[in-house]
Amino acid sequence: MIVGKRLLVLGCIVLMSLTSKAQEPFFSQFYNSPLTLNPALTGIAYGQVRVASNYKNYLSSVDPFTTIGASVDMSLFDADENPDFGGLGVSVVQAESGFNLTHLKAMLSLSYHNAVGKNSYLALGLQAGVDDTRLNNTNLSTQSQWVPLSGYDPTLASNESFDESSATTLDFNAGLLWYSFLSSKTTLFAGVSVFHISEPEKSFLGEKANLARKYLFHGGGKLDISSNVTLVPNMVYFYQNGSHIINPGVAVEYAFSSDIAGSLGGWVRNTDAFIAGAGLEYANLAVGLSYDLYVNNNELATNGGYEVSLTYHFNKKLTKKTNVMSNPSPRL
Repeated sequence: MIVGKRLLVLGCIVLMSLTSKAQEPFFSQFYNSPLTLNPALTGIAYGQVRVASNYKNYLSSVDPFTTIGASVDMSLFDADENPDFGGLGVSVVQAESGFNLTHLKAMLSLSYHNAVGKNSYLALGLQAGVDDTRLNNTNLSTQSQWVPLSGYDPTLASNESFDESSATTLDFNAGLLWYSFLSSKTTLFAGVSVFHISEPEKSFLGEKANLARKYLFHGGGKLDISSNVTLVPNMVYFYQNGSHIINPGVAVEYAFSSDIAGSLGGWVRNTDAFIAGAGLEYANLAVGLSYDLYVNNNELATNGGYEVSLTYHFNKKLTKKTNVMSNPSPRL
């Protein structure tokens, strides 16, 4: 079993290196990683600086895949009487696999939020940055290093030629977002974003391929049910290179006090995964925890994945605060 798995390592590296041919890593708590969801979400926390981080570990009992994301964004031009405002942010995402492959992306984000009507906004966001994939073949085992009966022999030559151990490209993304405040606690929103607009070419392991465009739609809202209960439905759908993923769900939030709130929710991803999530907020700090339950032949698989997120908002001092009622970005 172990031998068979190791013999497949090289083939998996080649497949994963051509990221245009497969779905990219993504977070189960997609709304807790706003700048990887839609560039137009940059700076949406009006009058605040937002710091967000996510850690995801999945398939840990087979070969571990980990994805780490961090972002900082803030609203701009929000200290005057004009209801329009802008946003500036930066995000970094690193995905590592048990196959010695590291994928790193760093993006700079800009947005502009234009007031349309009394309580609605239309936002445009743009991103530009660097996409880098690296292979560490130091500890890589290949079929040539496996000897019948005796097993793996690291002193044998791998008989594999790696023309390049890294591939770096410039990347560009864009997004649109509409959101409306129906009341101080009720909002609706919908957005669309496009990733890898220029479909940059990557050269890795002697192969050349283009990063296929990814098209993403998301929407949801926050619905005030009572003085303490808020319903938070949301969904994301994206398409890339012939693959589709739809991920709808809903969370119920309960406010214990003006500073403390907790939430529980569930999401379905296509037909092969159920995501259970919980969140806790205290003042400007929010913590999220989720677990992916994979379905195999209508049964829950033993391999899953957990994710942890942290979000903190730093308040800015505004001299002339525009009447923006709340942050439309939903919580877990």
